[in-house]
Amino acid sequence: MSKDRARKSATESMALTEELSRVLAGHRSEVIGAALADVLSKWIAGHNPVIREPLLAIHISFVREHLPISDALIRAASPEETSNWPPISERAT
Repeated sequence: MSKDRARKSATESMALTEELSRVLAGHRSEVIGAALADVLSKWIAGHNPVIREPLLAIHISFVREHLPISDALIRAASPEETSNWPPISERAT
C-alpha cells in the first residue's frame, strides 16, 4: 500500500471511528459488544473463506496493540469512573 493510500485510509478510518462512537454512545456495554461482534462477523464473512481465520487473527492483534492507547484515552476522559482500575500492566489485555 502506498503512503498516500495508507494516509487516506487512516484518515477515513479515524472519521468513521468517531461517527460510530457517537452512534454507540449511551448504549449498554453488552449491546455495544454484541453489535460490534455482529458487524465484525459480517466483515469477515465478506472475505474469501481461505483468509478469514488469518484476517480475524490480524484484527485481534490490532485490537490488542491499540488497547493501551484506548485505555489511556478512557482514563483521561473518565478519571472518576476509572480511578479504581488497576494499572494496565497488571491486567490481562
